[in-house]
Amino acid sequence: MGVAVPSLLLKTNRGLPALATDLRWGYWSVALLIAPAAAIAVLYPMSWILGAVPFFTTFVDIGWLKIVAIVPLLAGAFIAQANRSWLLAVMLIPGLLLSLTPEHIGTVRRADLTQIPYYPEAYDPAVFAEKIDELDQMVAHGGWIFSVFPPHVPTTEKLRGLNATAAEAKTLLAAATDAVASAARVETQIAELNARNDALTVGAECLRQASLVFRFFACIQKNQQSISANRAQIQALQQQLANLRAAPTPESRYPIVVSAAANAKVEFQVMERQTREKSAFIGAFPYLFASSLAFAILIYRAGFRSSTLAVLLLSTIAIGVFSNRPISFDDHIVDGILVLYPVFICTASAFVLRFLYRSYLDNRIIGKRFPRERVLNSLLITTLLWLPFPLVVAGVVVFNQWIYTELSDIVYCKSLPCGIEQSSFPIYDSDPTRDTLRDDVNAGIARQFARFEAEALSNAEAARGGTQEVVNAAKAKIMETYNRILPPNIYDIFPALRPPRLSDCFGFIWVDFPCIGKKIVYEKLNDAYRGPRNRGHDRLQGKINEIGEQVKDVVENAADSLKAGVKGQSEAAAAYTTKAVDATFLGFNVLSVGQMAIMLAVVMRAFLLAFGRVVYRPPGPVFKKRVVTPYLTFGHSDPVSPDCDETVTEEKKKYKVSFGHTPLIAKRAYSAADAKQSTVMWKSLTTRWHLRRLRNRCLFLKRVEAMSSSKRLSFSSGVGRSYVAWTIRPGAKVYFDWGKFVAMSEHLDLGKEITLRIGGLTLGTTMHASLSAGSREGILILESGGNVTFSHDQANPDVDSPFRLMAWRDDAAFKIVSPIHITNLYLDGPSIDPRPRAAYVALDTGREIPSFGILRELCMLLRP
Repeated sequence: MGVAVPSLLLKTNRGLPALATDLRWGYWSVALLIAPAAAIAVLYPMSWILGAVPFFTTFVDIGWLKIVAIVPLLAGAFIAQANRSWLLAVMLIPGLLLSLTPEHIGTVRRADLTQIPYYPEAYDPAVFAEKIDELDQMVAHGGWIFSVFPPHVPTTEKLRGLNATAAEAKTLLAAATDAVASAARVETQIAELNARNDALTVGAECLRQASLVFRFFACIQKNQQSISANRAQIQALQQQLANLRAAPTPESRYPIVVSAAANAKVEFQVMERQTREKSAFIGAFPYLFASSLAFAILIYRAGFRSSTLAVLLLSTIAIGVFSNRPISFDDHIVDGILVLYPVFICTASAFVLRFLYRSYLDNRIIGKRFPRERVLNSLLITTLLWLPFPLVVAGVVVFNQWIYTELSDIVYCKSLPCGIEQSSFPIYDSDPTRDTLRDDVNAGIARQFARFEAEALSNAEAARGGTQEVVNAAKAKIMETYNRILPPNIYDIFPALRPPRLSDCFGFIWVDFPCIGKKIVYEKLNDAYRGPRNRGHDRLQGKINEIGEQVKDVVENAADSLKAGVKGQSEAAAAYTTKAVDATFLGFNVLSVGQMAIMLAVVMRAFLLAFGRVVYRPPGPVFKKRVVTPYLTFGHSDPVSPDCDETVTEEKKKYKVSFGHTPLIAKRAYSAADAKQSTVMWKSLTTRWHLRRLRNRCLFLKRVEAMSSSKRLSFSSGVGRSYVAWTIRPGAKVYFDWGKFVAMSEHLDLGKEITLRIGGLTLGTTMHASLSAGSREGILILESGGNVTFSHDQANPDVDSPFRLMAWRDDAAFKIVSPIHITNLYLDGPSIDPRPRAAYVALDTGREIPSFGILRELCMLLRP
């Protein structure tokens, strides 16, 4: 696409003559104008197009984008108005709506949520109640629109109940602390009374009055009365002390407060995140809708391989890295999934959209070459014959949903008990009106880490004033608590998630495919659980060992050191685990979207294949007049080759290359006699068709040049094989099979043609390698495994399989020959009928051909 420079711009910028010549806007200039506004369009709105899980994964602060985008937006708007460029106008709509969106799009970062301290010395129920009131105001501010758009935001009654529970636990902790202080005071009083009784028992004061007998006995009697009174008071105090010691200790109350306050914090952050994300989504919805529409139009207009899409993909990667920057790069796999997920969604969406549009572009010629009744009748028949494909896709979708539902029921403990930790692993469905499994799992794991920390703090208290052995026992108790609350495997918590054995999935005469599917999914789930769990275990073990090395024989503050090491571990572990859970869900979503994209491509390609076979079928009794089926080319574009004869020859033993066609780029497995030969790695790697060449051992090619101008290069063929030499005239283009490639002239241009024409699809691929000559002719050398036939020299060419094509000129036209019975298209492969004396085609008649028709396509849908 080209966009002319507006005359007004040239008139008002006469001092910039270079601008008048350089600003002939192409794809790159359009991309530079729309990239700041359009790059963010590919991040999130595409997640629902292919039926993906509709959650946003990355927090994107778009405040900076609004500032950066304003200049190109204004310039683009001016050019679009002056040139009436509909593409620019459409693509600028998201940018203009960008100024009306919230400051971020996507999941709220954990660090941006309200941080509530849940340790008893810092937790304040009154402050938490104020935070709940603020959350109520946030929900009320959404008004009726919150009740219309999902997700459903629950009320704060549960939060208030959790706050009351935490407040009550803190009151009981304070009472337990007071009881310890009171017990210490009572012990002091008892000690003082015992000391006083001991002094009274000795009777020192009475001995000084021994000269007066009556005074001495009076003193003794008075002391006995005092001792009796003190003993009665001591007895009462001892009972009081026993009662105080029987009460719960602060060490036992402390983890209860931590657990209750942490539970309130987790629930508060879950609801806060839902509320804030919902507000952001509602505010950004017009922009998301416009950006989705603009993205679809851009793909249709610019194409899948255009520089514009490349700019969008690079921008998406940059934004993904930027938005994950605060917590990224501590785990490359997890971070890579989070950063590249939007790029994958963008690519998959672009692929499917472009596939649909390209199918229309490449086959609209059918409506011009065939009668309208024939086309409509063929579409109806094709749809009926094609029904197994969408049925298989529907079955796969139902199977995936069944697996997901079964997993949800297991995690929520709906269908089966959850094992020894079922009462203490609080994962429950926070919102039955929508899919909240990811959020609920994150919240449940956060509660588990808080529970571990609460118990670990209690275990650390046991090391107070102890010896090295006591400290070591406390360390072991802390790690035992971690392993008990977070066991090594997820099926230790949820026994129903234990992967079945492979032998359980195979019977004598049957294969249990659901069992195999469950085995794969359950093993991946366990791996996803073990990663962050083991990482947290190793981190905690290292921290505890580090503290233990600092402990000497008797250390009074060993308990404080252990508690300081444990504190905060749950926060760090929960933050990493949340990211790992998100990446796990995204990983499964990537597999789901990728599977769906591939299945859609296979289904659409199968429909085109079946339609080509049906529309070319022999006329039946339904049609009164004979339908003249036309010859059509395989390529995407109309024939461009000149009307001249091509030179195509077959050499059985040896082929000598003309000096004017050298130097050659040849396959390394072939050697030319008496020639200078060297592998050209860099040029070989930078040319196209890497995977196709790798499969055919052509990835590394070599440069072959004659020793002198007086000698010609020659290639010798093996027994039963022969060479096909195709001289490509200036301006001509020839397609070829990489499996037959031997050599080509270095100056020829290697290209790739992507086509969805029903004729080209009969070759089993949508991509065709081509060689074209500019002002100088070149040579293409191929090798056959048997006899070679050429269609251009035959008045009535033989009908043969398209899989035997070695090479053909771009204007070579064919007819598709279907089996006699249309229903056999699943079992029988198609054939092609070249146009007599006009289609320059070389066929290797010794090549084996597939024995099935589009059943091969159907089998692709059944692969895991």
